[in-house]
Amino acid sequence: MMRFIERHKTELIVFFLAILARMAFFFVCLYANGGNVENTIHGQDGYFDISRNLLLGNGFSINQTPPFSPYSYGVPGYPFFLFFLLWATGSYAATAMIQLVLGAFIPVLGMYLSRLIVPTYDRAPLAVGILLALAPYQILFSFIFYTEVLFTALFGIFLILFLNFLKTPSIRFAVLAGLFLGLATLTKPTVQYLAILAVVFAWWRLRSEVPRDILLKAGCFFLLFLTVLSPWVYRNYRTFNMINLGSQMPFNLYEVLLPSVLAIENQTSFAAEQQKLPVQSADLYVNAPRSISRMAITEISRHPVALVKLSALNAVTFFTHDGMLTFLQAAGVQRGAYIGKPALVLFLTAPLSFLKIARLYMHTIMASVFLGRLFWIAVTVLFGSGLYHLWRSGLFSAQVLFCMIVVVYFMLTTMINGLTVNARFRMPVEPIIFGVAYAGYFSIRHFRKNLKIDGNIHV
Repeated sequence: MMRFIERHKTELIVFFLAILARMAFFFVCLYANGGNVENTIHGQDGYFDISRNLLLGNGFSINQTPPFSPYSYGVPGYPFFLFFLLWATGSYAATAMIQLVLGAFIPVLGMYLSRLIVPTYDRAPLAVGILLALAPYQILFSFIFYTEVLFTALFGIFLILFLNFLKTPSIRFAVLAGLFLGLATLTKPTVQYLAILAVVFAWWRLRSEVPRDILLKAGCFFLLFLTVLSPWVYRNYRTFNMINLGSQMPFNLYEVLLPSVLAIENQTSFAAEQQKLPVQSADLYVNAPRSISRMAITEISRHPVALVKLSALNAVTFFTHDGMLTFLQAAGVQRGAYIGKPALVLFLTAPLSFLKIARLYMHTIMASVFLGRLFWIAVTVLFGSGLYHLWRSGLFSAQVLFCMIVVVYFMLTTMINGLTVNARFRMPVEPIIFGVAYAGYFSIRHFRKNLKIDGNIHV
């Protein structure tokens, strides 16, 4: 036991720091909600209601009253995770605490990932671990009933296994990586197409190995992935006559991306355009018809310029959104002014109005929103600098390349969420971003140090 503690003392320090930060904020939010645990942990994606229906024997349904219609939008991983914990503990508070502990484990996973991505930087794991332990959104979502904690943990384990497979292509790493990617996909289907990219990348990276051996291992990876997904795909086929994990894609196209594009095109708000849609979101949650996707794509294609503008905005937002406003509101802090549209859009279209609103915030705790945004802008710059430094230094390994593919994949798939994109969608790849950003920070510091030495020599 003492040997384990001595060997992993850094990870244990980061883990307990994460526990303390999450517990402290949980009690702050609990106080802000008048001591009501359910209001404190209740998310907005329906997982609370589904888990309760599963516990009461009403099936996989989001309805709070009969009839309990089958739910087609989501996947079962997180609802069944909550159901099992609720069944085992009989308490929402205990379930939230177990999820909180799992959330505190994510910084430790980030430390292991950073060792695989930037192994030459000894202090990178500690820096990544501390940043993840204290990141506001990581703290907030550790106890709220959203998929992020379970998904990020499962996806982080997959990344560690797959990056190890790229170094040592064993059948064990291949099978376990396929299993955990399948479990992550059943928790959040965003990564369902990443399995194909992973197989192609592994084949390219290991093409110098025995082709038959690599084909067998890649096949095992993909087979385990499909095996994990197959029961839910079969359920959707029998229930909704669709061979898919759920109706999330058509829902997001119609209910989120379409009004976002129209808001950019018509210079209106997202909420105003969403209210104009003829089909209401409540109907789509139960069973989105196939025609919805075609209708949305047809309408979106009529506004290519707005779509390009929205895509550029989302690319910037994906990397720079701070999440501080949601974090403060969860703690009971109320803002005094509402922007009504994304801050970047307002800054570019009406800079004076933006400055007036920003000035109202500067003398309050809301100033932390501005500081949070500056922090993520700096991290994004360091991330780009780190990529350049790794490339110039010959440290741009296959592991780094695959992780960059993963980051770009998340950025592109996030764009379907239109103007609702926030820091939540970046959480699974923050360990990668922080790891590479540390390399960028180190390279800039090293450059300044050399510049200072050169300057002294010239003097």
